[in-house]
Amino acid sequence: MPSRAGFLALAPHRSTTAALLADAARRRSMEVTVLPVGTVPDRYRERGDGHYYGGPRFAARVARQLGVALLEPDDGWLDALPYAFTGRRVRRVPLSEARRLPGPLFAKPPTDKSFPAAVYGSGAELPPAAGDPLVQVSPV
Repeated sequence: MPSRAGFLALAPHRSTTAALLADAARRRSMEVTVLPVGTVPDRYRERGDGHYYGGPRFAARVARQLGVALLEPDDGWLDALPYAFTGRRVRRVPLSEARRLPGPLFAKPPTDKSFPAAVYGSGAELPPAAGDPLVQVSPV
């Protein structure tokens, strides 16, 4: 029998974030399921009370079957957060500007995975990218 609180569907890939979300969902009396790689089991299809957590590629294959809409944050959500929440100053700058920054610095693309989110010795160490995309940077 489906839970009145709905269910949380997790991608097969394990992560500490998924485990934390699963624990929180169970505390709210939600059913938690780890989806199989192949397809969404019938009992979870288009129920209307589902939530999904996992990677975007797996989500693209299962979202419609689950009956969930995928949400993506605005590119500037992280740099818009107050310092009180992040404990650091995050800003978005063109990659060409980021390459001139002294280090060490944390840098990441806002949404895509065009280069690894990581701490770099300086902006000069940032990997090559097509064009001059905006990147999020923060001193370390």
